[in-house]
Amino acid sequence: MDQYRQDCPCKRRKCSYHGDCAACRTKHETAKKRCPVACERLAASEDKKSRKKQENLSDLLDCKPGL
Repeated sequence: MDQYRQDCPCKRRKCSYHGDCAACRTKHETAKKRCPVACERLAASEDKKSRKKQENLSDLLDCKPGL
Protein backbone atom coordinates (compact mmCIF):
# COMPACT_ATOMS: atom_id res chain seq x y z
CA MET A 1 0.00 0.00 0.00
CA ASP A 2 1.47 3.31 -1.04
CA GLN A 3 -0.45 5.49 1.34
CA TYR A 4 -0.98 5.58 5.09
CA ARG A 5 -4.63 5.15 6.04
CA GLN A 6 -5.86 6.91 9.15
CA ASP A 7 -8.68 4.41 9.70
CA CYS A 8 -6.36 1.38 9.86
CA PRO A 9 -5.40 0.47 13.46
CA CYS A 10 -2.11 -1.12 12.36
CA LYS A 11 0.99 0.94 13.09
CA ARG A 12 3.06 -0.75 10.39
CA ARG A 13 2.76 1.76 7.59
CA LYS A 14 5.06 -0.13 5.22
CA CYS A 15 3.11 -3.39 5.54
CA SER A 16 1.67 -4.55 2.23
CA TYR A 17 -1.59 -5.38 4.03
CA HIS A 18 -1.99 -1.95 5.63
CA GLY A 19 -5.56 -0.80 5.12
CA ASP A 20 -6.75 -4.17 3.76
CA CYS A 21 -8.32 -5.80 6.81
CA ALA A 22 -9.53 -8.94 5.04
CA ALA A 23 -6.08 -9.75 3.64
CA CYS A 24 -4.43 -8.93 6.96
CA ARG A 25 -6.76 -11.23 8.91
CA THR A 26 -6.21 -14.04 6.38
CA LYS A 27 -2.44 -13.65 6.66
CA HIS A 28 -2.56 -13.76 10.45
CA GLU A 29 -4.89 -16.78 10.53
CA THR A 30 -2.69 -18.81 8.17
CA ALA A 31 0.59 -17.92 9.88
CA LYS A 32 2.44 -20.70 11.72
CA LYS A 33 2.60 -18.67 14.90
CA ARG A 34 -0.85 -17.17 15.40
CA CYS A 35 -0.56 -13.60 16.56
CA PRO A 36 -3.52 -11.25 16.90
CA VAL A 37 -4.13 -8.50 14.37
CA ALA A 38 -3.86 -4.88 15.50
CA CYS A 39 -7.60 -4.41 16.02
CA GLU A 40 -7.74 -7.53 18.23
CA ARG A 41 -4.78 -6.33 20.31
CA LEU A 42 -6.37 -2.90 20.76
CA ALA A 43 -9.70 -4.40 21.80
CA ALA A 44 -7.99 -6.68 24.32
CA SER A 45 -6.06 -3.75 25.73
CA GLU A 46 -9.24 -1.68 26.15
CA ASP A 47 -11.00 -4.62 27.85
CA LYS A 48 -8.09 -5.04 30.23
CA LYS A 49 -8.12 -1.33 31.08
CA SER A 50 -11.86 -1.30 31.73
CA ARG A 51 -11.66 -4.42 33.93
CA LYS A 52 -8.82 -2.88 35.95
CA LYS A 53 -10.77 0.36 36.33
CA GLN A 54 -13.84 -1.59 37.47
CA GLU A 55 -11.72 -3.54 39.99
CA ASN A 56 -10.26 -0.33 41.39
CA LEU A 57 -13.74 1.18 41.70
CA SER A 58 -15.09 -1.89 43.49
CA ASP A 59 -12.06 -1.86 45.83
CA LEU A 60 -12.82 1.75 46.74
CA LEU A 61 -16.47 0.96 47.39
CA ASP A 62 -15.57 -2.08 49.54
CA CYS A 63 -13.08 -0.07 51.60
CA LYS A 64 -14.17 0.41 55.22
CA PRO A 65 -13.13 3.66 56.86
CA GLY A 66 -11.18 3.48 60.07
CA LEU A 67 -9.38 0.23 59.38
